[in-house]
Amino acid sequence: MILTTKYVPTKPVPPLPDCGYYLMYRNPKDFSWYCNLHGMNAGDESISFRYHEYRFTAYVQTKFLTHPKYKSHYDELNRWTSYSPTLMENMKFQYNRNPTSTIVMGIIGLGVLWFLYRNLFGA
Repeated sequence: MILTTKYVPTKPVPPLPDCGYYLMYRNPKDFSWYCNLHGMNAGDESISFRYHEYRFTAYVQTKFLTHPKYKSHYDELNRWTSYSPTLMENMKFQYNRNPTSTIVMGIIGLGVLWFLYRNLFGA
């Protein structure tokens, strides 16, 4: 019944089809939707983190932190900030941001490796 907008003025608009939305509701004038991955649609605090080669920015409303389910969601978002991407994930991330400089740095890196291999092993 909530999604029919009988009690809430608007439906959530998911940025991705696999978003799972929950309603944080105090009264008809004080409510918000939050997603498992993206956080709130709008918030007073933002959390940016990288997962694989993607960067996400989630928004948090600190007034809802007293709600236990929302607090666990907030803790999960903060846990993602400690994620350390692998070398290949970093390369993919940099390539998505600027392909030309990533290709140039890759060629320079391969040249340095080839130079070291040739000098160390006398090939």
